[in-house]
Amino acid sequence: MKKFFVLCVALFATSAFSHIIDWYVDGQIYQTTTCQSGDSITPPTPPAKYGYTFRGWQGLSWIEYIESTGTQYIDTGIVPNADTRITATYYMVSNSSSYPMVFGSIDGTALPQFSLYAFNNQMFYTFGRKTNGDNDIQMSTTPFNTLHAVDCNKNVFTLDGTSKVGSNSVDINIQHSLYVFCRNFAGVSVDNCSSMKLYNFKIWNNDTLVRDMVPAKNAIGVVGMYDTVNGEFYTNQGTGTFTAGTAVSDPVEVYADGLIETIGVSQLPVAYRELEYISATGTQYIDTGYKSSNNTKVKAQISCPNFGTFVFGSRNSTSGDNQKRFGLFFNTTWNPQYANQSLSPAEQTSVNTIYNVEISKDGFVVDGQSLSTFSSTTFTGDYNMYLFANNTADTNIGYGSCKIYSFEIYTNNVLAHKYIPAKNSSNVVGMYDTVSRTFFTNQGTGDFVAGPTLGGGE
Repeated sequence: MKKFFVLCVALFATSAFSHIIDWYVDGQIYQTTTCQSGDSITPPTPPAKYGYTFRGWQGLSWIEYIESTGTQYIDTGIVPNADTRITATYYMVSNSSSYPMVFGSIDGTALPQFSLYAFNNQMFYTFGRKTNGDNDIQMSTTPFNTLHAVDCNKNVFTLDGTSKVGSNSVDINIQHSLYVFCRNFAGVSVDNCSSMKLYNFKIWNNDTLVRDMVPAKNAIGVVGMYDTVNGEFYTNQGTGTFTAGTAVSDPVEVYADGLIETIGVSQLPVAYRELEYISATGTQYIDTGYKSSNNTKVKAQISCPNFGTFVFGSRNSTSGDNQKRFGLFFNTTWNPQYANQSLSPAEQTSVNTIYNVEISKDGFVVDGQSLSTFSSTTFTGDYNMYLFANNTADTNIGYGSCKIYSFEIYTNNVLAHKYIPAKNSSNVVGMYDTVSRTFFTNQGTGDFVAGPTLGGGE
C-alpha cells in the first residue's frame, strides 16, 4: 500500500500588503516565505522522505467534525465486499429521513446492500443480501443527539463497545461504491440522507486500511474529509455544503467513551520508516517503562507462529495475593491475565492468524467479541510491562515468539503510549511511541525481524 507524504500550508497577513507563508512538513515549519500582495509565490524545494512520494503542497486545516443537513454526501470510491470493515464516530442530529444512513450502498430494491442506518430506537447494520431482513443486525440505542462509535466488521456489529454477531452466511456482491451520509442506490440516485456530524471514518478491505478519513477544510474554505491513506480530499457530491466543526491543531479521533486521540497525517519523524510489523524470535523484548494498574487498557494487533508464547505482560509473582498481573499468553486457547486472575476462555486460537485483542478491567475482547470478564479489583503493578515477553519482578523473563502490528496503552481511557513498528536510519528495528516521541529498541539478545516497509522503500 503506497502512502503519500502530505504537507500543509498556512497563510498569515502581516499587513494589508505583506504576507508570511509557513510551509509545514510533519507538523514542523519547513520554510517561511514573505511576499507582497499580487506577487507570484514560488514553493520551496520539495522535501524528501524515505518511502514516500511527494504529491504537492496542500492548504488543509483540521476540524473536529463535518456536519450534513440532509442533502450532502461523500462517495468513498470503495465498493464493499464480504471482507469490508468500517469504523466511525458520528452524531445524528435529527431523524431527517425514513432510514437515515451513516453509510450505505445497495444495488436496488431487495438486492445486496451494505449499510448502517437508524430506525425507531435502533441502529441496523445490514451486510450481504437483504431479503426480509436477512443479515440485519439490530442494536437498541438512542440513535439521535448522542455520540456513537461503531465497528462493522463482517458479521460482527459493535456499537459503543457492545458487540452482536449476525448470520455467518454473508452474501455480498455489490457493484456500487459506498456513500457516507446517505445510501448509494444502484449508482443512479441517493436516498435516506442523514443530518449528521461525522468525526472519523475508516474502511478496511481484507484487514488492509484503504480509507482513513479525517474532517478537514481546504484553503478556500471547502469542507470535506481528507484520506490519509491515498492523500485525497473528498468533498460534497450532493447539494448545499457541509458545515465545519471547531478547528483543531491536528486530526483527532473522538470515541463515544470520551477518549480523544490525536493522529498525525505522518505518524513518524522523517528519520524513521514505518513497518507492517516487527517479529521476535524468542530472545528479544521491549521494556515499555509503563506499570499497569486496574485502570490500564491495552489494544494490540498480533500474530503468533506457534503456541505457548507470551505476547506482553508484567507481574509481581506467579501465585498468591500480590500477583498484580497484566498480560497475554498465547496458547491453543487464550490466556489473558489481570490482577490475580489468569483466565482460559474456551475459544480456540490459530497460529499465524492476525488478531485484534483488548484487555482491560471490562474484560478480554478478540476481534470485537468479548470472550471473558474479570472480577473487579484494584491494583497497581510494581514492574514495567514488556512487549514480546512477560516481566516477573525484574528477575525472570518469559520470552515470546510473535509479531506485533500495533500496540496501544491507555490509562483511564487516555492514550498513554502508541507503539508503531519502525526502523531508524541505521536500520535498527523497534517500536516508535508517537506519544512520548521515543524509539524503543530490543533489550534482549539477537535482533527483531522487520516486516515490510509501509509506503514503499526497502
